[in-house]
Amino acid sequence: MAAKDGVVRFRGKIAVWWYAGVAAMFTATASLAVDCYRDAIAGSLSGSAVLSALTILLLVSDVLMVDTGIRNHVDVSESQMKVRTGVFSGTLEIADIRSIRATHNPLASLALSLDRLMIRYGTYNETMISVKDKEGLFAALSKINPDIEIERSVTNKIWE
Repeated sequence: MAAKDGVVRFRGKIAVWWYAGVAAMFTATASLAVDCYRDAIAGSLSGSAVLSALTILLLVSDVLMVDTGIRNHVDVSESQMKVRTGVFSGTLEIADIRSIRATHNPLASLALSLDRLMIRYGTYNETMISVKDKEGLFAALSKINPDIEIERSVTNKIWE
């Protein structure tokens, strides 16, 4: 947690499985690049072109995954919570947050860990995030909006 200009930053939590996925992507990219080089030397232009395109696609994916790990945080200001995961970002009005609940819900999310927080806001909206300092985030948000219901322990329900 770091504070700058009235904004408190909470670093995102990243699980080991995410690092394994990044390593797998880099391995696949390197393997395709080697195959591409081999085909180019052998003179197989059509195979080389396909492998080159796949290699470029995987390289872009690699860059996006690294960016996701680097720019993974939540910023809390006087009235807003800004969530950033790589190229994706979103802003929530803290006054609109109804509840925060600890979860291990595996549904698709920008959270890079299964140690997540389900945030319900507005009438029917929800999002999942993952931060290293959950208690600090709870305190910062409760200070601004004391009506937020906070459930710290994970229930036995996986699908919530």
